[in-house]
Amino acid sequence: MGLAASQARLLTITSRLSQNEYKQQKLAMSKLVLSADKDNLSLNYSDKLNNQTLTANGKNITIQDLEAMGYSVMRTSDEQKALHKTTETKTYYTKSKPTAPTVPSVAKISKPEAPVNNNEVLRAKYLAKGEKFKTEIQSFVNEYCSGTITAEDFNGSTDGMSHADYIKAYKDAITAGSLEIQENLKEQAPSVNTSALQSQTNTFNNVSITFSNLTGSLKTAANNLSSAVDTTITNVNTYFNSLPADWDKTQAQYQQELAAYNTSKAAWDRYDAQYTQYQNDYQAYLDSAVSKTEEIDENELYTNCKNAQFLIQGLLSGYLALVKDERVVSLDANTDILTEYDKSDDAAAEAQYEAELNKINRKEKAIDLQMRRLETEYTSLTTELNSVQGIVTKHTGSDFQLFS
Repeated sequence: MGLAASQARLLTITSRLSQNEYKQQKLAMSKLVLSADKDNLSLNYSDKLNNQTLTANGKNITIQDLEAMGYSVMRTSDEQKALHKTTETKTYYTKSKPTAPTVPSVAKISKPEAPVNNNEVLRAKYLAKGEKFKTEIQSFVNEYCSGTITAEDFNGSTDGMSHADYIKAYKDAITAGSLEIQENLKEQAPSVNTSALQSQTNTFNNVSITFSNLTGSLKTAANNLSSAVDTTITNVNTYFNSLPADWDKTQAQYQQELAAYNTSKAAWDRYDAQYTQYQNDYQAYLDSAVSKTEEIDENELYTNCKNAQFLIQGLLSGYLALVKDERVVSLDANTDILTEYDKSDDAAAEAQYEAELNKINRKEKAIDLQMRRLETEYTSLTTELNSVQGIVTKHTGSDFQLFS
């Protein structure tokens, strides 16, 4: 055989060896898959032999059996019960539910006061004090210095106090009132002349309290003190009339506050009216309630539980739970329902297992036969490859010797 033919033959054998190895790898992978199928088949067969069922009175339970024993079924994930066809009373409203009005975004504020002249406030305060002081003096004159008072009345007692004690108490109170007015004027209106008031207060306070001057000098002192109060009031008016206005806020500020108040009031007035209407509408909505009794179809869970296999496997796996008297009942603690091995499908499971196992075994035998053929072919190709490589090596050596 020439060198070229030997080289071609070498390449052909090498290609066939590669194909042979690839086929052997595929067959090995197929055998691994069959081995996994055999393991799965054994597991399924074991599961079917060891599967359990729930029985009551010697037969597999049904949802009707459970209901007859006073049980209901609940899905554990959301606690939904399997409900049979029943009735339910629902309330409907013939009127639409009203929507509550939106609370105004502006705050509710009080109406602002108009600008006030602070000096006029002080004037009014002092005039009021002066008038009150005059009233107290007049009350004293009317009560103790009018009519005929006897020495016995004067020296007698009323509620444990003599008339002299009463008169002294009045005098002390009037004197204190006069001093308070004078002190306040010195602080707030220092230029007001109160000399007449101070002089008459001293005179009034110094009049002795005797029966002889009770209706004489004391009364005269009281009247003179009242006149001094009038003089002081005149002086107060003169003083405050000389002062410029001292407003607590500007007219512009007042108008701004008034505008904000009007905006707030308008918004809250509208809201109050709307809320009153809303309350009326809501009451009308409640009054329109109508009760209806309707029949409710069984829910989806109850429909699924009609399938005994779904019911039994659900209870065994914990997907479903038994409920009695609104309490979940454990299968282990239940004496009405028994947990037993299910032998009804053992024969069918065994027959299926044997059939599937035979199929796998036949496939394995076919693969083993193909692998032995490929191994024989691989051995022959390897031997032939070694032979051709020897021929190529020999030709190469002799050819190079010719040209050396």
